[in-house]
Amino acid sequence: MEAIAQQVGHGAIVPGRPGDLGRPRLTHLGEHLGVRLWLAHLDEDLSADEAALLCEQELQRAARHHREEDRRRRRVARWALRIVLAQTLGLEPATLRFQTDPQGKPHLAGSGRAACHFNLSHAQDLALIGVCAQAPVGVDLEILAPVADLAGVSSLVFTPAERDELARQAGAYDTAFLRGWTRKEACLKAVGTGLGLDPAGVEVGLSTQDREVRLHLPSHGARAIVALRSLPASGMDGTQTPWVAAVARLVGTTGAWPEVGGVGSC
Repeated sequence: MEAIAQQVGHGAIVPGRPGDLGRPRLTHLGEHLGVRLWLAHLDEDLSADEAALLCEQELQRAARHHREEDRRRRRVARWALRIVLAQTLGLEPATLRFQTDPQGKPHLAGSGRAACHFNLSHAQDLALIGVCAQAPVGVDLEILAPVADLAGVSSLVFTPAERDELARQAGAYDTAFLRGWTRKEACLKAVGTGLGLDPAGVEVGLSTQDREVRLHLPSHGARAIVALRSLPASGMDGTQTPWVAAVARLVGTTGAWPEVGGVGSC
């Protein structure tokens, strides 16, 4: 539950089949809502040549983690992101430069930003990468596991209707909760607010149905419309780890939705 507390071009890899782009293995999950999705496996560390593709800030951020497995996962996830973005744009991975907005969401710096929107989510030894040429995107991935204090956490992050929906689940409470949470996180990441916008005020539902979600940012008098989909995870990749995930794409805004500005670079 650590994630609760806190995209590529056409290649030779077949959707739904493991493909080797070096290490880690990257699996293309196809296109959903106009977003190309890839699953990265983070269980094998980078070679020296692969690590050399990362910038100094990426290496420093990874080094801040206390556990070596978390440092490895951070390094490999950023490497995988560079690989898929470089394939999308036809660039060398080491030449990519990133900016981070005030909410902490990374963007490509320079001309690549308008041509390629992306988002990344990771949980344990898996990472999900989404890439879209048309609009900002958000993805979220969670490993299926028992949820501690499910009722208490639900009261903080779910709407009354979602809590009622959770209560009607036939024993599959953890799966339903995590499905709902990934849907919520993906929407909030797509609009760039993250948890700066109260998740309990965003209605996404706990089902697997596609949905258009409307979000309101009272401080700016602005509204956003997001297309949302839960991923049919079963059989989509070669891992035995059970996971749930969601993808969201911004499809429209009204009012003065805040501009995203870079505050850092790498």
